[in-house]
Amino acid sequence: MAGIQMGNGHGKRAVDHEVPLVPFIDLLLCCVMFLLVTAVWNRLAMVESTLDRPGDPHASAEYNGMPALRIVLHADSIEMSSEAGERVSVARDESLLGLREVLRGRATNQEVEVVPDDGLAYADVIGVMDAVIGEGFTRVSVRE
Repeated sequence: MAGIQMGNGHGKRAVDHEVPLVPFIDLLLCCVMFLLVTAVWNRLAMVESTLDRPGDPHASAEYNGMPALRIVLHADSIEMSSEAGERVSVARDESLLGLREVLRGRATNQEVEVVPDDGLAYADVIGVMDAVIGEGFTRVSVRE
């Protein structure tokens, strides 16, 4: 191992220290592996979305000429509407299954905007976003 000799030869005792490199390298490799594994888990558990701030209410949210879908989460129901004028409401007790049925068969390149009411649980918002992404929609955003 590495040794450090201290002293100038004037009767002082030499101090010999060994640096434990092998345990240090083991610890470093364990930390690197832990960080790599957690980075993969964080990527798999992440839902990609954007947060739209309120702005011009007349601004177009169309993508590739397809009208955007708007999903409003209420305490007792989920209401879906499109810019084409279509409006569908699903009761809360069958919300996610009913929402998946309504979304099935639509063009998945549409932009979907999720608008939760105040006081709604975070798990409900994530559940709706998961249902929308599960049906193949890739452009999902949350509006305040």
